[in-house]
This record gives sequence, structure tokens and C-alpha cells, in this order.
Amino acid sequence: MKLPFQKYKAAFGMVDTLVCLAALACIVGLILPMLSRSKCGGSNRIRCISNLKQVAIGFRLYANDGDPYPQFNPTNEAWTYFQVVGKEIGSPKVLVCPLDKQKQPALDFETNGTISNFSFAANRNNALSYFYGANAEEAKPGMLLAGDGNLKLRGSPPTNILVLGV
Repeated sequence: MKLPFQKYKAAFGMVDTLVCLAALACIVGLILPMLSRSKCGGSNRIRCISNLKQVAIGFRLYANDGDPYPQFNPTNEAWTYFQVVGKEIGSPKVLVCPLDKQKQPALDFETNGTISNFSFAANRNNALSYFYGANAEEAKPGMLLAGDGNLKLRGSPPTNILVLGV
């Protein structure tokens, strides 16, 4: 007497097994590089670039409102240039690159001087990963308006204010 589960004699053959293993190897080969990239900070680097783009858009919006880019004053610190365009940038959190572990973002651009403000003395340049190109002008589109520490000038990254010779 045959039992109901003995009715079928078809089984998973050698060729079927090899095809499944090959498909599994292809899937693993596609997924592993993605996992290793995320551990290297690839997504954080993209966020840094996105933050820098938002900063540049903020400066452009400020200039489109009728004011030129903030004018260079040698007595100013770098944070003052970003404070001026704060409303256009939106949040001071974008002024800190996620890869910059030494910097802590401020929570708002208010000027009342509380500990969460960008203008608070302990924050200021400590809540800023980017530099401001002091001699950027609309008439000179090739000049740098803002950037981060990945730019190397004569072997060292720029400080928070960059003045280039024309």
C-alpha cells in the first residue's frame, strides 16, 4: 500500500541544486559590496555633499533677495557669514558634516545666545564644518563660495574663511 506522500517520485536534482547555488552566489555578490560601502561612510559623505549644496542654495537665495553675498571683514569669524544667511539655509544642523566627528550641530540660528543657538560662544565655529569663500561674487562664477575640508590647498585643508587671490 502506498502512502499519500509517496505518490510523487520527482525530486530536486543535481542540476536544480547547481542553478540555485549559482543564483544565490550572484545575489550575495551584489549585496556584499553595498554593505561594505555603508560601513566606510559612503552615505555620510553623500550627506556632507547634500549639506554643502543646501548651504550654497541658501547663499544664492540670500543674493537673490537683493543683498550681495556677505561682505568680507577680517575681524569677523567664519560663523558670522553663515549666521547672516541662516534663514535661507534653514537649519544650522546642515552646517556640520556627519563625517566631522569633532563638530556638534547647533539647533537654531536665533541670536539670543542660549546654549542651543548657533551664535552661542561655545558653538559658533565649533558647529561649522564648511568654509566661506570671502571673495566670491556673482560676476565671478568660478570663485568658491563654500566648501569643506576635502579641498586641499598646498597640502592642507582651508580654514573656515578662504580668501583667494584674483
